[in-house]
This record gives sequence, structure tokens and C-alpha cells, in this order.
Amino acid sequence: MASWILAAVILGTFLLFAGGAWLVAIKTPQKRQRRSIQWKIVFLSGCGIALSAFAFWTDRGLRQSTLHEVILDGASNDAFSDGDTVRVIEFAVEHPGVEHKLSIGPMHRTPTMRRSSGELQMDAELSHGDSILLSERLTFSPQFRDTRWRAEYRPFTPTAPGRHTLTLQLLTPDIPAIHVRIADPLKTDGKRISGY
Repeated sequence: MASWILAAVILGTFLLFAGGAWLVAIKTPQKRQRRSIQWKIVFLSGCGIALSAFAFWTDRGLRQSTLHEVILDGASNDAFSDGDTVRVIEFAVEHPGVEHKLSIGPMHRTPTMRRSSGELQMDAELSHGDSILLSERLTFSPQFRDTRWRAEYRPFTPTAPGRHTLTLQLLTPDIPAIHVRIADPLKTDGKRISGY
């Protein structure tokens, strides 16, 4: 449903501007200027259709392929000094042998006026039982004038179905929150968390 709303808002905005141009065109006495405005109306309408279709297709694809998505609490300076630095996520793999995508990105929870600043680090380990699929130290750089840091994306291929565990060891204090998304390209009924 949200994909349809997104596409409708984009298309509606372009059609609103095209409608305004149409009102100007019908009140323009010179044929040459009217023809120029009519071409702009066609251009605005075409751009609106193309962009709304692209937004719908992209958003729908992200929604459908989402296997698991969550926003974890980070660690304030106090929690970090108390040793509260490990975050664990469990999720069930449905299609083993298929390359999945893991996205991890620190962020400030919205609404906020705070901006991302300074590099952050954390260790990520993805496992299934005793088998380790991914073990890596991740460094996140801030995005310019944004509430998020640049997300890190890692592919992984699970070898068996069932419960998998992602463990994040926070290495930098004052990480506000962490957005984690796991995508399965064969999944067709995924759901995104609220706000995405």
C-alpha cells in the first residue's frame, strides 16, 4: 500500500504543476507561446509518470525482499562505559544457497535535529550454529548534513535454512541507534518496519 501512496504523491505533484501550466496556456493569446507551454505540460506529465513508476518499482522491490528489518538501540556514553555494547538479532533464513544482502547503518532516531558526526566502528558476526558466515570490523563515515551514517552492505550466502544470529559489538561510544536490514531476493512477501 505504501508503494502506491508514494507513487501517487509523486505523480500528483507533477500533474499539479502540469495543471498550473495548462491554466497559463489557455490564457496565453500567442499561439507560439501556447505551443511551448503545451510541450512543457507533456514533459512534466511524462516525467511524473516515469518517476512515480520508478519509485513504485523500487520501493515495492525493497518491501517484498525484506527478510528481517529492525532498528536497534545504540549505546550512550554511560551504557558504553558500563559494558552494554553487544546487540544480537536472530532471524530465520527461508532460502539457503541464495546470496542475501545485509545492510547495517547507524542513525539518529527521528524526529531529531542532531546530525551524524565522526566515524563509528563495530564488529559484525553472522553465524548459523557453529558456522560463521561473516565476521568483519565495519567503519561508518557520517553523511553530510544527515541524521545517518553511510550504511555498510555485505552479501552472504546461508548454507542451511533456519535460525541465524547477527551479533554486533559496538566499538565506539555514543551510537544512537542502528538500522539493520536483511534482504532475500527470492522472498516475495516481506514487510518493512514503520517509517520505511
